[in-house]
Amino acid sequence: MSRRPHTLRSLATVGVLTLAAVTATALAGARSASGGSCGDLPVSVDCGTSSDPDGGYFHGLIGVTGQSWVLDVASRSGNSPGCADCTWSIALDCPQTSPGNPDSSIGCAGMVAGAQCPPDAVPFRLYLTTTTVADELIGRICLGGTSQIVLVSEDADSDVERYLHDVTPPDLVVHRRPHGATLTGLPTYFTASVPVGGLGPVSFGSADLRESITLEPRQVDWAWGDGTASGWMPVDATAEHRYLARGVEPGILTTRWSATYTATFEGHTVGPFPASGELDHPQPFTERVDTSTPVLVGPAVSTAGH
Repeated sequence: MSRRPHTLRSLATVGVLTLAAVTATALAGARSASGGSCGDLPVSVDCGTSSDPDGGYFHGLIGVTGQSWVLDVASRSGNSPGCADCTWSIALDCPQTSPGNPDSSIGCAGMVAGAQCPPDAVPFRLYLTTTTVADELIGRICLGGTSQIVLVSEDADSDVERYLHDVTPPDLVVHRRPHGATLTGLPTYFTASVPVGGLGPVSFGSADLRESITLEPRQVDWAWGDGTASGWMPVDATAEHRYLARGVEPGILTTRWSATYTATFEGHTVGPFPASGELDHPQPFTERVDTSTPVLVGPAVSTAGH
């Protein structure tokens, strides 16, 4: 699947930023305007970030074209795997501008003293908010031209969701003790295992961002066919059941599969991380139950002396 990096759609309380539309001439004029207001920039650009989650705020793992350190930092940030509690925001590199203070009346002198960016890019400050920090300044990035923010987690979630919708997991191999028929009233033990070959990793993404998604069984639920079930339990756990009536019981083993993913962006690989979403796969099995007949055994009769 071909995917283009995401272009920032909004960075201010008003207006929409389309970085591709910012001309090199206008940017050069903005950098040379020492102490000028942010109004010296093209009218579609303003200091600060929008409160709109779809424009200016980014969640989870992110990368920035040509600035590999951003993905490296993101992969180690947050308090949940895959930076799941991370919210990133950006603000133009103005002296006193931040996500909490989008003051466009203050001059953008930082455009001169900030990050050194290519002629078609603009320096921004990158901030991180998690469950334990708020608007922590992480560093400065250049955006514009070919430098864009790539939503690694969002892209991976989309591919995982599509994969879970399309894939059919294999049936697990059912093992039982005793082998063959079991007897009423006596315990029967069941285990399940992934077949040889299992379900290997599948690759998604584009030339810029590659994801490797691996589907793994997490839990199983044994429905014995007599109206009772084990409930969800670990795949490698041993389930015990006692059948009370003779017959051939049509059981159902349901496996709950979930996914993990690794992401490779511009040669840097992070993960694996747990992906959102899961898939339940039922498979039938049968169990033959015979009646156990008690046998009375009398005391041994001694034949000594005969």
